[in-house]
Parts: sequence; C-alpha cells; structure tokens
Amino acid sequence: MTLDPRQKLEPQDAVDYITAVEDQLREVPHYWDQFLSSLEKYRTQQADVMTTIETVVNILHPFPHLLEGYNAFLPLPYGVHSKKDLNAPHTSIISITTPSGLMTRRRIVQPDLWPLLPPEEPAMSEELLAMLALIKEVEEYYVDRPEVYHAMVKAIPPRPDNPRDKGNEASGSSGDRTVRKRIVFRIHPSFARFLQLCLPSSAKMPGHLQIPEVVRSICNELDRSSALAMSLTCRAFLEPGLDSLWHSLDSFEPLLACLPVDLWRIEQKNIRDRKTLISVYCLNRALVPADVDRYLTRYAPRIRSLEADIYKAKRVPSLELLQALQVVTDFQPGALAPLLRSFWWIPGDMIKLEFSLEYSNNIQPFMPLFVGASVTSLIFNMKSSLRLHALTLLATAKRLSYLETLALGSETVQFADEYLRSSPWNQLKHLEIKTFLPSTIPYMASIPQLTSLLITSLEGIPRRYPNGSGATGRQNPLPIQGFSCLKVLSIKADTCSTIIGFFQHLPTLNRVETLDATALARCSCEREAQDAIDTIAERLNSDSLMQLRICDSMGNVPDYAPKEDSEYRPPITIAPFYIFKRLKFIGVGFSHWVSITPDDIAQMRTAWTRIETLDVVETCPVEPAPLIDHTHLLHLLDGCPSLKTVGLRFDATRVSGKETGGPFNLGKLNVSGSTISSSTSVLKFIRANLPHLKSLDASFIGADFEHVQNMYTTRWSAVEDALGGET
Repeated sequence: MTLDPRQKLEPQDAVDYITAVEDQLREVPHYWDQFLSSLEKYRTQQADVMTTIETVVNILHPFPHLLEGYNAFLPLPYGVHSKKDLNAPHTSIISITTPSGLMTRRRIVQPDLWPLLPPEEPAMSEELLAMLALIKEVEEYYVDRPEVYHAMVKAIPPRPDNPRDKGNEASGSSGDRTVRKRIVFRIHPSFARFLQLCLPSSAKMPGHLQIPEVVRSICNELDRSSALAMSLTCRAFLEPGLDSLWHSLDSFEPLLACLPVDLWRIEQKNIRDRKTLISVYCLNRALVPADVDRYLTRYAPRIRSLEADIYKAKRVPSLELLQALQVVTDFQPGALAPLLRSFWWIPGDMIKLEFSLEYSNNIQPFMPLFVGASVTSLIFNMKSSLRLHALTLLATAKRLSYLETLALGSETVQFADEYLRSSPWNQLKHLEIKTFLPSTIPYMASIPQLTSLLITSLEGIPRRYPNGSGATGRQNPLPIQGFSCLKVLSIKADTCSTIIGFFQHLPTLNRVETLDATALARCSCEREAQDAIDTIAERLNSDSLMQLRICDSMGNVPDYAPKEDSEYRPPITIAPFYIFKRLKFIGVGFSHWVSITPDDIAQMRTAWTRIETLDVVETCPVEPAPLIDHTHLLHLLDGCPSLKTVGLRFDATRVSGKETGGPFNLGKLNVSGSTISSSTSVLKFIRANLPHLKSLDASFIGADFEHVQNMYTTRWSAVEDALGGET
C-alpha cells in the first residue's frame, strides 16, 4: 500500500496501512511484533523519530511499497525510500531524508524474509519497452482527463513477455490483423497505436477487450468523433460505441439524420448574427411509422441527456414535422427519448428573438415528445409571452415522479408558485429558482428530500415580524416546519431585508451546512446588515453550519470622501457568528464598517478551531482605522492552525520586520483597507512569518476605486509586487 505523503490523511488510511503491513508479515509474526512495538514506543515518546525510522527500515526495506507508504505518517521533512541493489542479491539501498540532509544505508534481507519477496523479473522485450513508453505518451496526452488514461490501461491484455502475465497468452489467427488495421486508421493516433501494441499478433481478440464492461468504460470517456470511430472498428465495439455516441445530444440534428431523405424538403432561414443559413426541415410527404422505426428501436433508447438548443443548430425541425412525429408515436410522452435522464428545454427568449413569436409559442407543446417519466433533471426558462409554454410545463410536471434536479426559470412569481404546487416532488433534491411569492415557501419547505436550494434573484419577501419586534423575532414567532434535509442554501436577493425575510421562514432545527447569501443592493445602514447577521445566527443550526458567506453589493459605490463631522453609528459586529463552532469557511463583506477588535481575535481562536478561510472585509473605504494590528494577526494564525486564507483589515504601521511567531501555512492574505508605514519592514515580516504566502491582495472587492488610491495602497502594491516576483 502506497500513500501520498502530501495528502490529508483520514483515520481509515492508518487502518488500511497497518492492515497491509500485517498481511505482508503474517508468516513472520516476530517482525510484526517489532513493527508494532516501534510504533508504540514512538507514540509514548520512548523513542524519537530517527530511532523509529531505523527500526521500521530494518523490517520493511524488502518491501518498497510499504516503506513508501510509511512516509505519509512521518513529520516533514523526514522521508524514507528503498530500492533493490542491482549489484548485490537480497540487498536494499535505503535513502533517509532528515532535517540535516540525505543519508544512504544498505540493508541485507534476512533469510526468513526471502520467501515473502516477489519473484525476480527477467528483462522485458523491446516491444514491451516500446509499449510502456507509448503508455507514458498517452498518459501525458490525456493529462487533463486521467479517467480516459486509466480506462485505456485497464484494457491492456496479458503479454507473454511480461513476467506478471506468464501463462495468460492469447492465441488466434490473422483475423486480428484486420482489427488492428481498422483501429489504427479510425481512432486518434495515440489511442490507435496504444491499442495496436496492446493487441497481440495472434488471431483472437484479447480477453480484456472481450469484457463488455472494459470496452464500455473506454467508450464512456471518448468524445463524439472517437466514439463513432470506436463503434465502426469492429462488431464487438459497435454497441458500446453507439451508446457513447448517443448518450448526450445538444440538438435535434441526430434525429433528423435518421429519417428518410425523401421525407422532407429544406427551407433556408437567415438568422441575425449568423453568416450561414439555417435549414428548416419541412414535410415533403406524409410521415409513416416505418420512417421512424430505425430511430425508435436503435437509437432513441440510448439517449440520456438532451439539450434542445435550436439557436446553435444548423438544422431544425419544422412545427409540421414535430406534429407528425407526435401523431406517429401515438402522443406517448418521452417517445423520442424513452430513457432520457437530463433535459434542457429551449430558452424561450432566444427562440422568440430568432424564430418569431409564432414559432416560439407553437413549439412548446412538443416538449412531451422527449420528456417521459424517466427524466431526473429538468432545466427550462418560462416566458410569460409564450401562452402555450406555461400550459405545457404544468402538464409535464405531473409525470416527473423521479425528478431529482429542477432549474425553474420563470419571470413571473405566479407561475413559480403554481408549478411547485403541481406535484409533491418526492424525489427532488436540487432546486434552482429565480424568485417566488412568500406563500410559495411552505411548498418548497415540504419537499421531503430537498438538499440544495439555489435562489438567483429573490425579491419581495417581507419580514415575518416588523423591525420593532427585533431582528431575531423572539416575540410571538410563527411555527415553522420543513426543509428537513436542506444542506446547501444559496440566495441572491435585491436587498438584505429580503434575505432576512426568507431566513425568518427557516426552522431553527434545520440541517444547513453551506450558506451563501448576497444582496444586490447596498445595505441602507449598519443596522440592516447587523439584522441580517443576527437573523442568520438565530435561524441557522449551530450544530451543522460549516460554510458561511454573506455580503451586500460589490458594484460601484458613491465617491468616498471623509466626513468632518459625522454622527457615530455602531459598527457591524460578527460576534453572533461565534456560536457556529464547526465553521471551516466564513466570508463577510459589507459596504459599511465591520468592526474586528482584539477581543474578536481571542473569540475566533476559541470558537473557530477548524476554520480554513476567514475573509471579513469592507467592500469600500471606511473611515475608522483598524482596531487590530499585526500581532493580533499572528495570534489568530497561532490559534487557528488550519487557516489557509485570511482577509482582515489591520494596522501594519508598527511592523518592524523583526517579529517572529511563525512560520505559518497561510497561502492567501487580503489586506484591503489596512494601514502600512514601511513596505520593506512588512515584506520582511511576511517572509519571516508567512513563507508559504502565494497571494497578497490589497484591492477592494468593489469595482473601480481609483479615487481612493493613496499612500497606503501604493505601499501595499510595492509589497505585492515584491512577493509576486518571488513566486
């Protein structure tokens, strides 16, 4: 068992590794006892790291894969590696990396371990060496798609010159040469050469390529052109190749290609913003069942995903042709794709723009041709100007018993409300919706398996209780039930008040793990932002929330000018969020002053021990100076060792460059609005305490803030440029 020492280990990894060692040493129990004893002594601090390493090396050096896996449990920079000494039998060369440098050891394998060693491997043939080199070439070609490479490797058959495949040689005749040639000339050159070397010169198809699951796993990773080539290579590859070819379609063109050529006449249509004409397929004669029999029996059952995007297509069906298809299939729902899983219906606004209102409206009733009971994912955008659109969608909803994902695009809240009421949605897990009425919320809350809710443009949700009763609404709260499985909640709303109104409909015993809330308008004052924070703390479950982000507008703000005499208003505080002990990510961004004090830093260290990202910033300049300095930043990093990203406004004017407290593993630091005196001192401070820092950001989140470029931003830019030259 080999573990990557850089990966984050889970308890199960340790169990798996110990099990692998135990299995290897099962026949020599005294070595197994020594191994366990060395680990126990290290755990109880009876032995140091080097003593433990020496003991483990003496036991495991004959088994390089186990010794390599041991690195995952060593503290950096320690490491051990073992390889066979080619000049001496039963001898290993061990390399040990320590803080002092690299050490090399030689160890002789004890005779009682000889029976456990793998058999000696003879030299490989030149052809096998060439094959291994080609495998490396294919791996590099598919570096961005490793799943393709792994599927290919699984298809490699046994070879007589590979010691591990002895006795698994395939026999055959010259018939395989035809297969080899057809593969070579029809598939991508790297893939073709790969299969050519994999296939032996003997006649019979190798055993691995006779296993349907292996061939299908390869086909599933190919693009359309390669899948077509694969299906044309030989009869054994035909069905899995066609399954891959027809699995996902992005137009009606494959359907049109399966119909007889004498069935239609083509009318050319010119579409704005396109240089080429589009072909509209119109009926030239009556459509009969025999015309669609080949498509319905051979290809329609293979379709799993369909994106009906007419705008991108070069050929589209006429309304008359679609109506004929509906008649010839006896109006059966999903007849043209009976096993379809994912369906993206034509965007109404695009069709109206390019194909006229008549075509856009009249094509809607043909949606049931493709949508049957098997659909699990549906995406559409309902336009109120298309009269038949809403009627078709509502009629279709009643048949979607297995729907798991729904992207409900509607410009009217009335339709969204009516559509969600039309079905119990017993299997629905993911819902995306633009906006809705307050009365729609109970219906969403009643969806039994809803785990993810994405709201893209919410507006008009009033608070369930007025401001006078307090933001948390403790006075006479209405009973709320539902959202029993909700884990991911994302909201974009017109104002923070709308977000508050929706949160007040959440049950306090919810299971939300991830919250992302954005107000598209600036908060009118600090009080509105504070109400939003208080409401989140009141309504969300502190035992489940792990990721939290809330912000208001990130767009342009009025020009900033310091006020000579302004009335004091309490700043925004994130103290209510300290109840969320499981947080790993928190992002807070408002266009008003967010106060972070030394007391906040102390509470963060106690409350957020698992935090990995902490980003609390103002999205525009604010007048009050930072209340924390660089010492508080170091104090925070010391108490939250998992932090990788920090965004805080702090005072760096007193940095001398001689401060120590690290090094810390921080990778990204956002210092927007932070004060600074000496760029040189701050650069020394970062190099000494944050050696792994890859990104320093001194800009504001908002749009263009050239009007506030001053000496602070100039000095931070100098630090940023210096660090950028080092990475």
